[in-house]
This record gives sequence, structure tokens and C-alpha cells, in this order.
Amino acid sequence: MRPKRFRSGSSTASSRPLEVVDDFIERAVRERGTAMDRTGEFDRGLLEEASELGLTRIFWTPDLDLDLSSMPFAHESTERIAAVCTPLAMEIGVTRLVAYLLSRYARPRPCCCSCSRSAWTTSSCSTP
Repeated sequence: MRPKRFRSGSSTASSRPLEVVDDFIERAVRERGTAMDRTGEFDRGLLEEASELGLTRIFWTPDLDLDLSSMPFAHESTERIAAVCTPLAMEIGVTRLVAYLLSRYARPRPCCCSCSRSAWTTSSCSTP
């Protein structure tokens, strides 16, 4: 069964988004978070699932415009996840922060060739 997705501006976002988070916690985070505590190894799959749900992109509209109106939801969802799996909550927060900082302070530069793309961090174009 595929989980519901949360995205800023989506119908899931406007109707009970914390239920989506609670379902994610019970379905995936609780047991795997305990395993992470036991082994000391971070389960990247949990971060990928959180990303698929949109929890790492909640400050962005579908057009990639910054929208901080979901800050109360971000706070509450992070608190709920942290109560069960602190490392996952930290990674979600870091992902949100990095995206925000890049949007705020990074400037795209022209690609290394004449393909008219912008490159943020790579020094070479992926076009052949």
C-alpha cells in the first residue's frame, strides 16, 4: 500500500496532514528507529520515505517558490518524529535547512558549456 503524500498546497496538506505523519511513524519509523538505536546505523530508506511523503519539501510550492506558511506543521511533524526517532527528525530538518539556504543564498551560474543550463554545484555538464 502506497502512503499518502504531503505537499504544501496539496489536498492532503489541507486535510489532516498530521495523520499522514502519524501513519508514517507507526507504519515505518517506530520499528526501524528502534533498530537504528540498536545498531547505530542510519536507515536511509526512512529519509527517502519521508521525502516521498513530501516532508522534506513542505516549504516549497509545486513551482518551487518558498512558502513558510507550513512552519507550524513542520514544527509539529518534526516533534512527533523526534519522539520516536531523533536521527530521522534531524536529517529531515537538515534537508529542509539546506534547501532553504541554497534558495536564499546560492546563485546559479552558467553551465560549463553552451547548453544554456544552469549549474548549482557541478563543474561539468552532464550532456555528452
